[in-house]
Amino acid sequence: MDDTILSCDVFIVGAGPVGLSVAAALPDDLATVIVHQDREIGLPVRTSGACWMQDVARLGIPDGLFKPMRRNEVFSDKEQALLELGDEIPVILDTPKLY
Repeated sequence: MDDTILSCDVFIVGAGPVGLSVAAALPDDLATVIVHQDREIGLPVRTSGACWMQDVARLGIPDGLFKPMRRNEVFSDKEQALLELGDEIPVILDTPKLY
């Protein structure tokens, strides 16, 4: 195992859509940003990229590479809530197929 210690201003885990979007939105005055990604992007899928339907349409992502989340519920140990998002429809990207 390599015991090298790295120092950076921001460390982003995952080079999927969310990780790269965060990296792109960071201020230009940061000295060091590290984006870590496993050897194979999207495999094995531990998390999926998420974005908004209007972004999927703007980027021209084909049907079959994302799944709209029309019903959005949040659960905790003792509570449950339904989130009403109106026209703002989140989607989950099929990360391995998308890449």
